[in-house]
Amino acid sequence: MTLPRTAPTQALNASLASDTYPPDFSKTTQELARTLLHPLKPELDVETTWLTYRDSEVEFDHGSNIHRVPLIPGLIEYFTGHLQWIDNDVVALHPPLDTPSPTPDTQQPDVKPPAIQPLGRAATVTFFTEVSEQLEQCYTQNLADYWSTATLDGETRSSRFVAEQIECLTSECAVLIALGKMTTGHYSLLSAALGPCATNATEGFADLQPHSVYSLSARDGDGPSLSLYGAFAIARRLRDAPVQPDLEELEDVLLFTPHDGLEAFASLQQLNDALVQRVTEPEYRGRLGDGVTAGQASPTNPTPVLQWQYPLMDGNFLSLLLARQVVAQQSVFAQTVQLARSQKMDAVCFEQMIANLLKPGIYFD
Repeated sequence: MTLPRTAPTQALNASLASDTYPPDFSKTTQELARTLLHPLKPELDVETTWLTYRDSEVEFDHGSNIHRVPLIPGLIEYFTGHLQWIDNDVVALHPPLDTPSPTPDTQQPDVKPPAIQPLGRAATVTFFTEVSEQLEQCYTQNLADYWSTATLDGETRSSRFVAEQIECLTSECAVLIALGKMTTGHYSLLSAALGPCATNATEGFADLQPHSVYSLSARDGDGPSLSLYGAFAIARRLRDAPVQPDLEELEDVLLFTPHDGLEAFASLQQLNDALVQRVTEPEYRGRLGDGVTAGQASPTNPTPVLQWQYPLMDGNFLSLLLARQVVAQQSVFAQTVQLARSQKMDAVCFEQMIANLLKPGIYFD
């Protein structure tokens, strides 16, 4: 089963053109910088422009307090607070300098003046401020636009992701049937529930869900509900009331989690009992995020029992789960920015942290 192709919604920009996820933060910075710098100094190319600044805490000593850095890393480090104007005085933004080695007599570099005049101090300070104020929102939007942007084949990444997920789920179910762990009844249950996920909403069938489909979340005491991202449960009986997991109602039930794949249960109560038991394991609790206590249980400090919740989902529930996973990544990115600023990270460390915390395997396995 495949999703119908849609017309491109927007042109691919540099940070979204690659299939690598998450989008490249440097490229996002580069695009924003190009947009904001062009009205100020259209002759400057953001990919080759340099920032020159003076360390105001070091006395002038044959230029030793003068620093030159490429524009994009400089912008990122200003964004994280690693580079600040409190301790440094901006000199200018300028194209690359033809700088031979210092002469033996003067130890001063013989700099050839650039053909393009630099952007002065005041304009450079304003430019850095504008980029820093807009960069977080710009990258946050790119995390969502990555999935909604149409690729060169005319299909959005989100629709392609859902189509591939449908194929993987049905293939996994077929393998489990061959191994004797599921039945053809489970396959028909799964196929029917996935039907709306592969139907164009304009055809009027996307909201017709023949079975009950639930997302999974858990509450630790009085804390907020924490989602098990990408997970869902399907029950054969169609319900419009909240699940009562303490009531035994025999029916085919399927559970999918990104880490454990598809599993079959004889009732929602059996599924709930299994999840309650699994979440006593620290590794499993860790999948629900930092809001859940993951410490070791003891007679004096028992592990809190999580209360599982099963909100109903309608229609194309796989697209809804994907959208929630993107929102979760946007939230993680916001926390990453706060951490980077508290530690005044350099550009390399910050981009490495983004790649590690937002890597697809955590959210889109």
